[in-house]
Amino acid sequence: MTPDELHVLLRRAEGECHDYKTKLHDTSTLKGKADLVIDVISMANTPREEDAHIVFGVKDQGNGQFDLLGVGSVPDDADWQQLLASAIEPTPRFNLEPVQLGGTLYAVLTIPPDRRGPFHVRREWRNKLNEHLGPATLVHGVTYYRRGSSNAVATGETLRWIVQWMNGGTPEPLRGGDAPLEDSWERFLERVQRFSDARRFILVAPRIDASGLATLRGLAAPPWSAVLDLDPLSEQGGLMGELEKEMSLVRSLYRVLPSDETMALGGRNASQWIFAKGLATGSEPPTPLTFRKWSARYGRDLSRHLAQLAASLHPAPVTCLILGYDTSEIQVLHSLLSDLAGSSGEALDVVIATDEAAAYEQVAGPFEADVIPITLQQLCSGLARLEPETSASDGPQRTLPSVSGAPVALDAADAPWIEEELEVLYLDPPSEESDDDRRGFLQGSEISWYALSRRADVDRSKTASLHAKVARELDRGGRPVRVNLYHPSGAGGTTVARRVLWDLHHLYPCVVLLGNPSAQHVANKWAEDNAERIMRLGHVTQRRVLVLAESSRVPERLMSDLYDSLQNRQASAVVLQVLRRVASVIDDQRVVQLPGFLLDQEADRFLEEYTQARPDRSIELGKVRRSGNQRARVPFHFGLAAYGRDFLGLDRYVMTRLDGLESAHREVLQHIALAHHYGQKGMPAQLFAEMLQVPATRPVSLGSLLPDQVLDLLVQEEPGVWRMAHALFAEEVLSQLLGAGLQTRSNWRAGIADAAISFAWLCHGGAGVVGDTELDLIERIFIYRDSRELMGTEQAASRSFSQLIEDISLPNSAVRLLEQLTLLFPSESHLHAHLARYQAVRMHDLARAKSSIDRALELSNSDSVVYHMKGMIHRQEVYDLMSRKTALGPVVRSAEVASEAFSTCRELRRDNEHGYISEVQMLLRLAEYARQQGDGNNRLAFTYTGEYLVDTALERSEDLLAQVAQLRTAEQPSKFAVRCRAQLDELYGNHEEAVQRYRSLLGRADVDSPSVRRSLVWVYLKKAAGQWHGLKPKDMRTIEALLRENLREQAGDDRTMRLWIRAARHVPNPPSVDELIGQFSTWHLDNPSLESSYYLYVLHVLKYFESSSPVARGEAERYMEECRRRAQYRTDRTRSFEWLGSGVGISGLVHQSRLGEWDSNRDFFKHAALLSRVEGRVGQYVGPTKGWIDVNGLPIFYVPGRPGHQRHSAHHRVTCVVGFSYEGLRAWEVRDL
Repeated sequence: MTPDELHVLLRRAEGECHDYKTKLHDTSTLKGKADLVIDVISMANTPREEDAHIVFGVKDQGNGQFDLLGVGSVPDDADWQQLLASAIEPTPRFNLEPVQLGGTLYAVLTIPPDRRGPFHVRREWRNKLNEHLGPATLVHGVTYYRRGSSNAVATGETLRWIVQWMNGGTPEPLRGGDAPLEDSWERFLERVQRFSDARRFILVAPRIDASGLATLRGLAAPPWSAVLDLDPLSEQGGLMGELEKEMSLVRSLYRVLPSDETMALGGRNASQWIFAKGLATGSEPPTPLTFRKWSARYGRDLSRHLAQLAASLHPAPVTCLILGYDTSEIQVLHSLLSDLAGSSGEALDVVIATDEAAAYEQVAGPFEADVIPITLQQLCSGLARLEPETSASDGPQRTLPSVSGAPVALDAADAPWIEEELEVLYLDPPSEESDDDRRGFLQGSEISWYALSRRADVDRSKTASLHAKVARELDRGGRPVRVNLYHPSGAGGTTVARRVLWDLHHLYPCVVLLGNPSAQHVANKWAEDNAERIMRLGHVTQRRVLVLAESSRVPERLMSDLYDSLQNRQASAVVLQVLRRVASVIDDQRVVQLPGFLLDQEADRFLEEYTQARPDRSIELGKVRRSGNQRARVPFHFGLAAYGRDFLGLDRYVMTRLDGLESAHREVLQHIALAHHYGQKGMPAQLFAEMLQVPATRPVSLGSLLPDQVLDLLVQEEPGVWRMAHALFAEEVLSQLLGAGLQTRSNWRAGIADAAISFAWLCHGGAGVVGDTELDLIERIFIYRDSRELMGTEQAASRSFSQLIEDISLPNSAVRLLEQLTLLFPSESHLHAHLARYQAVRMHDLARAKSSIDRALELSNSDSVVYHMKGMIHRQEVYDLMSRKTALGPVVRSAEVASEAFSTCRELRRDNEHGYISEVQMLLRLAEYARQQGDGNNRLAFTYTGEYLVDTALERSEDLLAQVAQLRTAEQPSKFAVRCRAQLDELYGNHEEAVQRYRSLLGRADVDSPSVRRSLVWVYLKKAAGQWHGLKPKDMRTIEALLRENLREQAGDDRTMRLWIRAARHVPNPPSVDELIGQFSTWHLDNPSLESSYYLYVLHVLKYFESSSPVARGEAERYMEECRRRAQYRTDRTRSFEWLGSGVGISGLVHQSRLGEWDSNRDFFKHAALLSRVEGRVGQYVGPTKGWIDVNGLPIFYVPGRPGHQRHSAHHRVTCVVGFSYEGLRAWEVRDL
């Protein structure tokens, strides 16, 4: 056997004709002889058409991974021939030979197909053996064979099958009704690969009566990613009713109905329980549906859910187990499998367990399913005896530090849900590691908590500074804050951040965001769910929570959404963000910049530590310390010099490991290096299945498929996910592979476009099945810059693109790459939008950019980012027209299209300021351009052009900036908002002159008077520094008159109503609540929106508090529910924008802007004295993060953990202040009476 042939063998999993042994049989002992004899007999008797092999020196870990150990020496083939000839009759043909592969020696036993059997142990040899080992070791006359990956005794149908093959029959394995029942359980375990953690599992179950099965709970043991339940009454005596409690101890269980818009995200240890036939509302079973009616009612929605499920699981192999115990569901099963197969591609493996095998052959055939004949009772009984997943009640106590200093235990019921998306640092000691594990960190692996506990890292100069800043924010308490650690790739930012987390986790609850590729579809949901998890930890411990968010795991867009959700909930948390930046930033109160290289003192410490550990490598370590190349003076380089085999410099180290590699291995390495260098991400080994000739249904074990020298360059960051050991390796590998053949290797980036297209093809997959993991890789590499998505922000207009796109020197090559991406992933709207952005910004081809962005909108007409990009492209056209001194009319036409796109962007995502700021920037430039077109010395404010967008530009800008200010309540305005405000103020000029000139426009019939009146309001407000309560009574009466005139002319105008609700409470004679309800009802009829719903519910609550009218309460609840529905996807839906004050009617409404900054000492706003305290009783206590206070019959949400309430606090009298959020009424500063 050649080394290449052995290399192919090592890609195979164990089975009927393939086996791995860690060691050679010790034939000096009787036990060793007996083991060899039974292994050879079993292989020889198994029907097959190919050679069977036993490879010695390989350990099968059972999860698709192999340890290549090798053997010290190989026995003489003649010795084994003599032994087996004396023990087996007839003597089987075989040969034993040594094979060298990658410097390691293996022994391979080859047994060709031989029909001279069946083969049995000789009686005399067996008798001699059994005198010493007992009579049951080997039995004369018994036929042994291979069943799956084990040796077994053949009886019944199996024995007849073997004899038939020996006589010239077919070697096809027995399946379905012909398969022997006595083999069923072992065959089942082989087919599901013993529920290996390298696979994902889906259960499809018909209606099952749990009352007749005592062992049904065995179905809770496997790690189901999803359950497709065909029983509408499953909760009531069915499968869910029986399994829910036990499964919930180890997994987050989510109910999914076909009509649900989306499924839960499904993070680590989550199970989606999909009711494929809906859920019954009562205890009576629903009317049975024909297949056609079921398909019409549920088919389309289920297809959508199954596609989403498959995308979240891909590229891992998926095993779908069908419980075939109800033949009436066969058509439904066929439909579900068709959807799964279409979404999962070749990665789907189907197993049918049934006691009516013949009935399921028609389902098995098209999907190449294996039918296992086994009763449900026996299947469940066997599953119940499998080693269960560790539950939250097992093992460590999951304790956390509390405010008193006493450790508190996390509720076992909460643990799976919290750990689904967060890695929690418990007070329990971390799992110990071997020396090899600890050395892995020094060679590039992520540092473990155990290594940190043993101080395996070396202190960096910035660690103390970061620790101090984080600890200060934790001690302060109050609203959430961010501390940012910026670092270049490979500088060790993750290690520094984790050191700080470890050192603080004894005092504060600390967590790490795990990241979830599927979060890109439902970013707000991901943010809100994780904010709830963090709040739960905070309330359990009564301490501020430290959250580590690494941009290599979580894109910055999701980080921002999470921070907004924490802000809106007033959650007490510090978010330590680790962000990759190429450009340096300056340290400040909440910012630390880690240098890209070791400072002299740091390098000295590393030299000292590593020299103590490896004195034999002191010369190599000294060379790293004295290196004049700062980029090479990084922590990893010291580890490489200390522990790298044959290390004589980075380039030579990499070169020697690339020399002689076969093309497939070089391609694997190139893709992993590209993902690391440009995306800071590892790659799932499963993506290389086709490239490495591994079946898609089998896990890919790179550790056994790649030569040892290649593995020196890689680390497995989590099971099945590989990356380069360091960013230096990633760049060096790309340099050597792409620069091969070039005159100057430093020009390797010339080949990056073709390499990127090859990478995109790999992610696309041969079958065209693309998962969330692959799409996350594509976005990080081709769209994100430093883990940030520029689209949807003001930076979309900049010339910056992802680093990979920047490295492509020829714009046409970059366009070719981006166009190829849209062809490979035609349904991904952001790729079309990204192409449009490049065409507009870099190519200045606005015609094609418009076409590309329109295609993106066809694919996703509800994506605010895509609409924002459309606005930016048309805004670019506006600026181009201005630069060419085009007449005002064409400029305005383009600006109108941009404005409409920005408006739609805001409607879809009102809580993101970019849709506001981008339009304000355009409006101000448009206004300035119009002024220059006319009288260059005249202020725009007094220029009438007849173009509505121009003439209302300042007033519209004021309205948009006011909405931005509301978004950032109690926060500092962004630099973009500050800049826009300054430009706007400059355009106004002198206040008195502005008032007079605007008033002069009111008498003209050709002017939009309502807009002029609103402009006058803004001018008066500017005079009072933007503070309504600072206006003089005279000016306030003028404002009232102006706005009332507008209400008479345009009762449903949005901008007027937003001004009126702010002004009405400050006028000398405020309108009554009833009058305002009438005005806002008219607005709502003309323009039903979130804002109109919000203020109608606020006004009806005010009326109810004054009158106790049941009609007012009913209207308040109706509009509150409508408002809640409209705001369901907003991250600010729990933020209170209005508060209940001490005045009467509308005067009793206090806007959030008046409450001032957050007072960390009081843990509430600075000017809380403006608010009125109301009395109520604690109604319902749900948990420490959710409860209700009854105030005059209205339920008001509150967080019981803040005032220290528990279940016994029900019906206690309390006082509180009341805020009005989109979600409903919220109680703050709750105090017991």
